[in-house]
Amino acid sequence: MVGEEVPMEFPNYMCEGSKGPHIVVLGAFLAGKIFPPSDFVPDQDYGPNIKGMVSAYQIINGVTFENGCGPKTLAMMKKDCFDFEIACRHVIFEPALFVQPDGGQVWWSPLEKHQPLPRDWKPPFVIREKKD
Repeated sequence: MVGEEVPMEFPNYMCEGSKGPHIVVLGAFLAGKIFPPSDFVPDQDYGPNIKGMVSAYQIINGVTFENGCGPKTLAMMKKDCFDFEIACRHVIFEPALFVQPDGGQVWWSPLEKHQPLPRDWKPPFVIREKKD
């Protein structure tokens, strides 16, 4: 309807480099489904541990490679009775960074409606630059 505020669309992908509280939600789900690495500490960074856990979850469940956590993996999570988007909408109250397979970045916030974040907006956490 014209003038109706709708929730911001939830991103379909997240890859290594994604940052924010949604990564803690993802890590908690994965830790309950697979044996996590011994050095796994839930944090807000989609790094090597989360990447490995996502890959293990995909292999165990027959999900073809998606270069991260994408639509096929999210659909499998729903079959495991876990709706990642709904979980994020209920526990996240700040913007989150979703890195896309092409390297693009999508900021998502459950509080945003029809307007994008301001151009001068700064995230509530530090983004570390990758060092080669």
